[in-house]
Amino acid sequence: MKILADENVARPIVDLLRKEGHEVEYIFDSARGSVDIDILERAHRAGALLLTDDKDFGELVVYHRHQSSGVILMRLEGLPWAERAEIILSRTYVIKWGRTKSKEEEMEVFPSIEDLRMWADRLEEVQKRLAPYFERAEPRQRAMAYIRGLLSTTERKNGWQLAEVAGEATPDGMQRLLNTAKWDANQVRDDLQKYILTHLADPEAVLVVDETGFVKKGTKSAGVAAQYSGTVGKIANSQIGVFLAYANRYGAVLLDRELYLHADWEKDPERCKEAEIPEERRTTIPKPMLARQMLERAFAHGIKTTWVTGDTVYGGDTKLRMWLEELLQSYVLAVPKNQRIGLSHRADEVVASWPAQRWQRLSAGEGSQGPRFYDWAWQELSFRWTEPGWKQWLLARRSLSDPTEIAYYFVFAPETVTLEQVVRAAGSRWQVEEAFELAKQQVGLDEYEVRHWQGWYRHITLAMFALAFLTVVKVAGQKRGPFFRSTKSSNFSP
Repeated sequence: MKILADENVARPIVDLLRKEGHEVEYIFDSARGSVDIDILERAHRAGALLLTDDKDFGELVVYHRHQSSGVILMRLEGLPWAERAEIILSRTYVIKWGRTKSKEEEMEVFPSIEDLRMWADRLEEVQKRLAPYFERAEPRQRAMAYIRGLLSTTERKNGWQLAEVAGEATPDGMQRLLNTAKWDANQVRDDLQKYILTHLADPEAVLVVDETGFVKKGTKSAGVAAQYSGTVGKIANSQIGVFLAYANRYGAVLLDRELYLHADWEKDPERCKEAEIPEERRTTIPKPMLARQMLERAFAHGIKTTWVTGDTVYGGDTKLRMWLEELLQSYVLAVPKNQRIGLSHRADEVVASWPAQRWQRLSAGEGSQGPRFYDWAWQELSFRWTEPGWKQWLLARRSLSDPTEIAYYFVFAPETVTLEQVVRAAGSRWQVEEAFELAKQQVGLDEYEVRHWQGWYRHITLAMFALAFLTVVKVAGQKRGPFFRSTKSSNFSP
């Protein structure tokens, strides 16, 4: 196999690749000091894979659309050079057209030219979709530059770094885009939902309501307060975003977002004014009501779902459950262990009375370590009135490693539903956690540097669009055939 090794590749790696029979040209020996574009063109003319640890080649291939025969990006920092060489040889048993497969973990590789062209076409589609929402050329072009920056391999996705990726000397333009430029983030969100329906619609999809925290310093950022953040697992100075996710067999994407305004803020009108919070949002709206508003918008835009699911913050809200029941919308919503069942019992008391034979071991879906197995059981709540053909149940999930660890749910569904279907729906909630992780790691969901209300919505919306783009590209690639991924991570980056 023909390989062009960049000069940043250690000689032991080059020597071992040659020893294994690969035809390797080493830039350190043949053309030391060459600029990136010349190295990329040299590899392409020779029909060779480019081996490098320089992320800039990804920018050249993906975003500037330079021709390439394939790029292998090594991520083995912190190891001795000799050990890096041994890892490459021991783990990589196929290197072909920009892809690698390994015995334990696939290396991060830029895929084939055909894949890259498809990515570029998909980005052009996003650009065409967004163009009508920006009256002036400058914010229109900068919005796409912002999304490209979020999709880039730059380590941080703040204003300075995104400006640098866009070739701008200062972050002023990116800050204008988020703070003062004329465009409506809600219109872009609505188009995002149409984009998701166009490419990812699935009759088995589940809508998941959940929240994530954004830890902040100081007191100026809109909505920031000392409040519980699941991101750090404790009370922290943070903003809380409530999200609606669309989960299906391809993963999860984020459909909608609302910034939760802590009660401390509604007591301080001047602080709200300084953060430019709209007057109609200067009172605290409970998280379940924010979830309902997002669900209403999704349903109005034609998004259909088999189930709605969420954690105890949302399942414990009677009004939200009753509203879904009025719509005859199936749900599996977690409730606290002290949730009242009838007039005199708690959920944990009812579950404790169930016989051992009621429990069934079922998988709630695939996790990073394989199927997520738990013991599950349910009981019909026949005393609750429902529309003909519909029923309600109390559902419980018990840990295999610690049987005292039990989660409780209310279920509302057609009477023909099976326990297996309910369990799969309950398990889909984990997908939104993976979506949050991917959005934060890959498209900078949490790396904004804005304090005002509007700036938060604008950054989050563009990051959600970037995440949806990645998912669309991943799905298109899967339909065309396998390409690179890590078996130990869900990260996906063009």
